[in-house]
Amino acid sequence: MRRSDKCAGVTLVEVILSLAIVSVTLFTLLVIRNDNIRQEDTSSALAKAEMLASAKIEDLVIDLKQHGHLTRTANDFDGASGYSWEAEVTKTNVPAAGDMWQLTMTVYYPKPGGEGKFTVNRLVRMEGGSE
Repeated sequence: MRRSDKCAGVTLVEVILSLAIVSVTLFTLLVIRNDNIRQEDTSSALAKAEMLASAKIEDLVIDLKQHGHLTRTANDFDGASGYSWEAEVTKTNVPAAGDMWQLTMTVYYPKPGGEGKFTVNRLVRMEGGSE
């Protein structure tokens, strides 16, 4: 048999280069996966906060209409650890609107790496009109 000058196997440099490419690819995929998980957690927390805020603002409107002011202006959401709210009422300066008040509620919610917040505004007509 005649021996060829070309080797049939792979060199150590080729193996190391292949491992480096595979390692960089896997690392990139893991970083993307972790970012997706973090975004999903944030989205889930925000959706829960929006649901809690929707129910709470209705309670605050009823409280405002019954008492003419808010009986509570800040608290945690019952049964939702890490979620809280603050509310403020201001009278609007639009004479044609009648007795119109603006209810502003800020909601705080947990998210990866810190705390998120958003604000909900609602106009409330105090004297017999519709909202």
